[in-house]
Amino acid sequence: MSVFDWLFSRQKRSGGTRPVSRVEPILPAASLPVARRPNQVQGAAAVAVPKPPEVAAPPSPAPIAVPTLVLHAVTTYHGTRLAVARETGQVVHVPEERGPEDGRPEGGGPETCPLFAWLPEARPDVCFMTAGEGAPQTLQIENDPLAAPVVSVLVAPGYPGNVVFRRPLSAFHLCAEPQTDPAAPGHVVANRVALNVWEQFGLVTAPADAAIEAASARLAPLARLFRGPVDGVTILAFLEEDDGAPPLVEAVARLLPPDDLAWLGRRVLGSERALARLGGARAVWTHEALPDLTAWLAGAVPR
Repeated sequence: MSVFDWLFSRQKRSGGTRPVSRVEPILPAASLPVARRPNQVQGAAAVAVPKPPEVAAPPSPAPIAVPTLVLHAVTTYHGTRLAVARETGQVVHVPEERGPEDGRPEGGGPETCPLFAWLPEARPDVCFMTAGEGAPQTLQIENDPLAAPVVSVLVAPGYPGNVVFRRPLSAFHLCAEPQTDPAAPGHVVANRVALNVWEQFGLVTAPADAAIEAASARLAPLARLFRGPVDGVTILAFLEEDDGAPPLVEAVARLLPPDDLAWLGRRVLGSERALARLGGARAVWTHEALPDLTAWLAGAVPR
């Protein structure tokens, strides 16, 4: 369930949908004036006009190329890499030698697909994670309420050569727990406050292949958004105007401060286009729901 679905389910929206207005002609077609050449008298025979030469139609524009993004594989202290379980969408970590390559950790276990991370050049403190080819519809990190095709975390420097990831709107950091069963993937959870070696991650530039192309295509709308400043106003415009925005807007919106997030929520409710892109307004964004929004995103409100 998405954040918008949860909020919209609090109270049914009153009234029906607004009918689509259409502009009707003022006069029937038969009474509209007929255009005539200058000096032509009504009823006079028309003089044949030479047909202009045919002009070849301009060539169709080339398809817009997907922006080339620098994506990274994410390594852990245990010598493993982050991956995504195909059946559940859960972010896990698997042995590096058999994780992203063939999708199965050493000794068996659930099939996985590689996970990639992208840090916008203008915002290196933000990281978006998504899966490669064959990814499930949604990804989720344990103890993080966001379940979406792309998940977002905040980035800060860690030990030399490493970074740490933190959930937005909370103090909880991501942790790659040791594998208790060598045949099963290791858990990745977002519930740590103190930082130690298990909370350290490395970023390794991923080579180009089919998996990274799928991830790059999924992240391309975000690359367009992060060409300039990102705030509530630009996120609302992103949702209203970019066809690729609806599945990604939650991952971006939760990076906003709470007050800006509440403002965005009220504007989304007042925008028919934004609501239509989110699947329609099934309920109103009530005064009770707005204060609950940040608590829900921080994991304090159960689904």
